[in-house]
Amino acid sequence: MKIIAISSEHSDIEAIALVTEPPLTPQVFQEFALRLRTPDLQPKLVSGCLVIRPERFLPELRAEFERILSDSEDSVSGVKARSQAEIEQAEKELTLASAAAGFGLPII
Repeated sequence: MKIIAISSEHSDIEAIALVTEPPLTPQVFQEFALRLRTPDLQPKLVSGCLVIRPERFLPELRAEFERILSDSEDSVSGVKARSQAEIEQAEKELTLASAAAGFGLPII
């Protein structure tokens, strides 16, 4: 998930509203808030924007937010679960093929 802009409409003197692509959903925001290691940013979800109160605006902070947002999106969408299931299936197939070759038996 990428941060693509700052929403003037949803920002104020105390907080900035970050626009993401794809738009931030409540589920992804909840996961993001759980993973955020800096709770003093006081994140909020306003009209699909991530509203935060950073002390400083650094490229590293943006990169960290994008990483956490992407991980949160993957978690909510089940991408990580599917990836793990695919890995486990591949390992199972390798184990079965090895056993079949070692025992001289077919896999049915």
